[in-house]
Amino acid sequence: MQQNIYDYDDRHGYRGPVALAWQARLLSNDGEKPEFSESGRLDGHELQQYLDQQQGIEDLIPAVVTTVAQQSVEVMLKGGQQITIEWDGLKWARSFITDERQGAAPKTAAAILAPGMHILVRQQDDKWRLSQIPTVSSALVALDPQNGAIRALVGGFSFAQSQFNRVTQAKRQVGSNIKPFIYSAALEQGYTLASIMNDAPIHQWDNSAGIAWRPRNSPAVYDGPIRIREALAKSKNVVSIRLLRGVGLDASIAQLQKFGFAASDLPRNETLALGSASSTPLEVVTGYAVFANGGFLVQPYVVDKVFNAENQLIYQHQPAIACDSCQAPVATLAATDSETAMAEEALDKAAHYAPRVISAQNAFLIADALKSSVWGGGDLETRHRLEWYRLASPELTPPGYLG
Repeated sequence: MQQNIYDYDDRHGYRGPVALAWQARLLSNDGEKPEFSESGRLDGHELQQYLDQQQGIEDLIPAVVTTVAQQSVEVMLKGGQQITIEWDGLKWARSFITDERQGAAPKTAAAILAPGMHILVRQQDDKWRLSQIPTVSSALVALDPQNGAIRALVGGFSFAQSQFNRVTQAKRQVGSNIKPFIYSAALEQGYTLASIMNDAPIHQWDNSAGIAWRPRNSPAVYDGPIRIREALAKSKNVVSIRLLRGVGLDASIAQLQKFGFAASDLPRNETLALGSASSTPLEVVTGYAVFANGGFLVQPYVVDKVFNAENQLIYQHQPAIACDSCQAPVATLAATDSETAMAEEALDKAAHYAPRVISAQNAFLIADALKSSVWGGGDLETRHRLEWYRLASPELTPPGYLG
């Protein structure tokens, strides 16, 4: 996740050095700039004093530029180590102008850095690279759909930078992630994946706002009559709205609540079909787990066991398991038949099973339709890439791929 944040941030340009190294003199000395040797290098003792006061974050290491060559720079790291950053670690650094504009691609290292600059560097693929603290963050959560166990949870770029957990605390508009749940409601009301809907623009007068509501597809391409499966694969906004109208707002909200979404987070208007509801990533992944496990609502959990100082088990979580026809697990460690029976009885009482919230058929059809967005739908560029992948690696092509 961090690497993807770095990549995203790099594409938006370099925002410049953290500071100029000689600013350290203003804190402790008479304000004079550090001296340069005849070779153009900054005085090493001066730099070490400055770097000793600096803090890095995650894998970003404070450094000061000492020498600038044609397409490389030498820098001193905190601790006195001297390293060289080659052109491959510098050439990405077009100057940042705005979120949508960057300067021209640099041709020399001097267009990016100068001696005395305090910068941040990191290692990537065993090579040093100019870097910076990203101005964006992200979150990642991986959930076991069978029992709700959280296998991975990353709440942001760095806990040292921000203690805000974006997985559990950040409610954001879910956007097109809402559509499979709307389609699930449609299947409950008698629609099928082969049902035909009209993919055409919507123009509706809004009396309360005094303007017309014109939701559009993104991109604004309309295919006319289209099957529901293809509409989901192409994430057609207007088809999602028409399905919401066909199902009804109340029935759609009731269906979304089955997946664990709170009614208070669901707007009671047609923008719901476009994802105007706000949910946390953990709430969204919990909803998607229902499709993955065949229709059961599991409860996410982190703590599995707790031991005391003597390594004795004092707590074990009993998750609600997604299982259609489960029996209580058999205790295999019991030494006698009576102990086995007692263990089975205890496990019977402790066993919990997740409630079924949608039918197995509904879960299967939505999960299968979602595959169409990768292997049989999506935009033309995606299909071309997948076709190239199929021809290049036929042994890795998923079963049932239709091209």
